[in-house]
Amino acid sequence: MINIARLPLFILAGAVASALGANEPSPQDFAYAMPIVTHGDAAVYRVAISAEVYQKVVHSDLADVQIFNARGEPVPYAIEQPPAAPDAPAAGTPLPLFPLRDESAATLNALRISIASQGSAISLQTGEPAAVSPGVVSYIVDGRTLDRPVAAIQVRWPEAAADYAGKMRVDAGDTLGLWRTVVASAPLANLHSEGAQLIEDRVEVPATRAKFWRLSWVGTPPPFPLVSAAAEPAAELDNLERSGLIVTATAAKDRPGEFHFDLGARPPVDRVNLELPELNTVVEADLLSRASPGDPWHPVAHRGFYRLQSNDGELRNGPIAIGMSHDRFWLVRVPQSGAALGHGNLRLEAQWRADEVVFLARGTGPFTLAYGSGAASGVPTALAALPITVTPMDANLGASTVLGGEARRDTPSAAFSWKAAILWSALALAVALLAVMALRLTKELNKGDAQ
Repeated sequence: MINIARLPLFILAGAVASALGANEPSPQDFAYAMPIVTHGDAAVYRVAISAEVYQKVVHSDLADVQIFNARGEPVPYAIEQPPAAPDAPAAGTPLPLFPLRDESAATLNALRISIASQGSAISLQTGEPAAVSPGVVSYIVDGRTLDRPVAAIQVRWPEAAADYAGKMRVDAGDTLGLWRTVVASAPLANLHSEGAQLIEDRVEVPATRAKFWRLSWVGTPPPFPLVSAAAEPAAELDNLERSGLIVTATAAKDRPGEFHFDLGARPPVDRVNLELPELNTVVEADLLSRASPGDPWHPVAHRGFYRLQSNDGELRNGPIAIGMSHDRFWLVRVPQSGAALGHGNLRLEAQWRADEVVFLARGTGPFTLAYGSGAASGVPTALAALPITVTPMDANLGASTVLGGEARRDTPSAAFSWKAAILWSALALAVALLAVMALRLTKELNKGDAQ
């Protein structure tokens, strides 16, 4: 039997629960959805946000993203954002560098290593002296002193080195006779023009642990030697895959040399590059960005870019690292003039490490990622309490489908909100019932005292 004194509390709790239930998001509150393709049977899954989701969400912090199960019920989830890359790469460790003047099969098979008793020096034997060619075709880097995986190799050449643009292959191995390629073709450049210089002397590699490294020229080697090499340590974020998109410029009509780009999205961009329209082009450019059209531009980077034709094929610079930016609009200024780029369309490439959604597989699948809503706001769940023995299983996103349509991305008028009205009405009703029940209870108590 329910105590009459507690009845108002039950009514109040029921009214609040009903109101909150009315405010619970449903799939139709969102513009679009993607099915989540899971593999195996796991309690927790992890799925990376795709470029299409970034283009359709309303909020850059992914507040309008929600995971639903097959019954259309929201399930607990958390958004894991990628760590921001450091403003400058970690200082590299200088390593011994040894030139190799012949890379024929016979020479490589004859390669031998002699390690000093202290383990601090090596000598290379490369077969008969008659087989040695005059030019250096590759270098051996001794990385036995490293205790962490390598994320990049920085090379140096003489200050007065001649101009050069080419490519380098990077191999890794734990012996000098067995190699695996970690970077097939990385751009390197030493270019000078009218007092300006474009130096590209850093090769990024997937986080790799190895005792020895081999640096080989792809195609024509430069007319200068390498004088040093340093290895930069890898961080956890160096293992994450990157997403990206490429957009075409809109030239400013009244400002020659200015080019505008709209990513149509606000992903966590940390690398950018320019695709020059014509071969044999070298330019220096300023890159700027802003979040919305009414904001002032702020500088991002000043770098050189090139696209050259050589006997060994086309040569292009690699992407440049920047601080993480969620800005949608970008501006490129070429100080010389637009004519410095030649004819054709300039394009901007943006790269990023995707945010990930980690969710609990509550209820039955298949699960769906819904996104794009001006009204709905997901409430992530703190998943820090998950046991360390529970590892999220990777999942993938399928093709996009329409839910509520593009209209759901519009922000509703602040003048009236049906869900807010339902919530406040339910609360007002609960308070009124509470007052009535309290009044009746007071009268009954007074009658008892009178008797």
